[in-house]
Amino acid sequence: MATKIRQNERSWAIEIISEINLLLQRRDLMIKRAGGENTLSSDNKSMFPDVLLYSDEVRSSILQGWELKMPDVSITDQAFIDDAKRKAGVLSLNSFIIWNFTYGKLYIKDGDGDFTEMLVWNLPDIKTRDDVERYQNYWKPILEEIILDVNQFLISGQIAVTSVVDVLSSNIITTIIERNKASLAKNYQCQASRDMRIEQKIKVWWNDYKDEYTNDEPDLYTAYAKNVLLNWANRIVFANVVKKYHGSANQVREIDYDCSPSAANGIMERIIK
Repeated sequence: MATKIRQNERSWAIEIISEINLLLQRRDLMIKRAGGENTLSSDNKSMFPDVLLYSDEVRSSILQGWELKMPDVSITDQAFIDDAKRKAGVLSLNSFIIWNFTYGKLYIKDGDGDFTEMLVWNLPDIKTRDDVERYQNYWKPILEEIILDVNQFLISGQIAVTSVVDVLSSNIITTIIERNKASLAKNYQCQASRDMRIEQKIKVWWNDYKDEYTNDEPDLYTAYAKNVLLNWANRIVFANVVKKYHGSANQVREIDYDCSPSAANGIMERIIK
């Protein structure tokens, strides 16, 4: 029996991103590039939508996020909509699009802070996953229509722009710290109980900085963990920002799940130097 290869949501997201970038090359719009950011996650939930639209080629200003599903997930599925809302909130965006190939829907935040459905695009012939492959000539023109409609909302100012740096600094870094400070503090406490030098180092740091943390983090180990996490996050954001201007900062890409803290420190020191 021949093997049948079935594409999933992620593979179709890549296809959609490629298609959007192709049509952007043919037009001069406020939208300059599409991309997919799927590297940051927490609790098995993606921090970023499946598709992101940017106002610049270097992808420093985010315009909008799209959440994608296949036709077997209803466009009115509440979990689908809520996930798109959550991700828009993480990215400080005032709009989002949900798309299941049968329908596309644009939501924009109203004056009360609620996301309201603004536009609907319908492709009635696409009902199954196989239809997505079969009717590409149907949904690709609709994709261009969506991009042009979104561009009009950008021109009118109804869709706002947000900076990647602001998003990282205000939302994701806070989330990373809050979700990891307790476990890191416990680790430092265990190390300090076995090594007096570590205990002394943390206490010396606490004596210097406790006035800054007393109201926020009265426990010295939790405060120290928070400081370490913030320091790491700021250095990584810094490296990603300056790599636009300095090629050596691209070394930050070497920091991944297999990179040890000492190796990561070495990478950051080379970038800063």
